[in-house]
Amino acid sequence: CAPVSTLEALAAAHTGSGTVLCALDARRAQVYSAAFGLSTRHTIPVLLTHASHLSCAKAVARRHGTGADRPSHTGIAR
Repeated sequence: CAPVSTLEALAAAHTGSGTVLCALDARRAQVYSAAFGLSTRHTIPVLLTHASHLSCAKAVARRHGTGADRPSHTGIAR
């Protein structure tokens, strides 16, 4: 057994490659989120940004990029 964060487990559930943004409801219009890089060659997601506790608006603004920085999958686990 090895410790795995909930955000990492959510990222690992996605198929394909690219960047995935995982977010969990932290209540009071805030989310706990982190971005992970996915590769078809590796089964373990690579952490691209450290997990952070932000307002929903700040999380979207921080993660919203263009090109390679833009997440290919987004979602909030409920």
